[in-house]
This record gives sequence, C-alpha cells and structure tokens, in this order.
Amino acid sequence: MNTNLKKMIQHSIQKELLFKSIKIALAALISIAIAGELGLKYSATAGIITVLSIQNTKKETLRSAMNRALAFACALILAAGAYTIMGFTIPAFAVYLLLFALLCLNMGWAEAISMDSVLITHFLTEQNMASLTILNEVLLFIIGVGMGILVNLHLHRRQDEFERLAAEVDEQDTHQIIVIGVAAIVPHNAMADSLMDDISLFIEENTEAEIIDIEDEIR
Repeated sequence: MNTNLKKMIQHSIQKELLFKSIKIALAALISIAIAGELGLKYSATAGIITVLSIQNTKKETLRSAMNRALAFACALILAAGAYTIMGFTIPAFAVYLLLFALLCLNMGWAEAISMDSVLITHFLTEQNMASLTILNEVLLFIIGVGMGILVNLHLHRRQDEFERLAAEVDEQDTHQIIVIGVAAIVPHNAMADSLMDDISLFIEENTEAEIIDIEDEIR
C-alpha cells in the first residue's frame, strides 16, 4: 500500500511540476504582452524578469522582490553617476557593474546583479538616461517582478500539501514497529484469549507484519 501511495504522490508531483513549467512560461509571455501593449521598448525583458523573480517559496519571492527593488534603485543611481562622468560607453558600464556587484554582494542582493544590469544596459543602447527611458525600465521591472509574485503565490498554494503527503509516506517507510491496542468487554478470560488469537491470526494472514510481542491486561 505504501508503494502504491508513493507512486501516486510522485505522479501527482510530476504533474504539478509540468503545470508549474507551463504557468511560468505563460506568465513570461503575459509579461511580454503587457509590456508590448504599453509600448515599452525591450518588452522581452519583462518576461525574463518574471522568470528570475520566481523563487522556491512565497516568503523568498516577496523578500527577493523587495531586495531587487532596492537594488534597482541603487543601480539607477550608480549608472547615472557612471554614465554622466564617463559617457554612455562600455567602460562606464564596466565601472557601474563593478560598483553594483560589490554593493549587491555586500548587501546579500546577489540575485539582483544580472536582472538589474540587463535593464541598465538599455541606457547604454539608448545612449541616454532621459526620464522617459528611465520610466520604460521602471515599468519593465514592475511588470516582471509583479507577475513573478502573482505566479509564485499561485504556484505554492498546493505545494505544501504535496510535500506533507510525501513526507508522511517517507515517515511510514521508517516505521519498523507499530503498536496496536485493542479493548474489549468479555464475560471471562477464555473469551479474551480467543479474541486475541483471532486478531493475531487476522494480522498474520492479511499483512506482512510479524507479531513480536503480545501483552494483555485484564481488569
């Protein structure tokens, strides 16, 4: 029975992983579509941000979103400084990336380095950091991260239940001994002995268990 239950749960988890992959792909496409409908440049970046924003748990997703928002604000400031001083050049981007990487690694924002830096490269491509260009990147960030949060909240509604069921099966596999208690009201000791014999016979004939000890208490 444990083997069949485990197979059923594993099959359900595999189906859930398939649905999760489909949902992530659809979420990325929706993000790209929204960015495109808003007329944003580099709309595909919103889809990438969505995928990168999905974490293992709801808590991790929300915490990561906050960290990336703070990191993105810092990235804008550092990029503005580097591009203003050195112009919209590759060396300027390299200086920004060095400073931003150091900041993120020290603040525990390592996951934000790649995502935010992709957005910062758009300023290099556009050769400006005008208000409309900055707004374009901010909206891409909001769409991508926002969709990632929504998808993650939906994905993990049932995951806890699957993990609980899987854990229960694993725990059953580790149980080598089970204690069964039986209470009965009988008129005399001989009937109690007969009842115990019937229960023992039933267990031996219908399960693979081995009875190693029997204790009785007569009151």
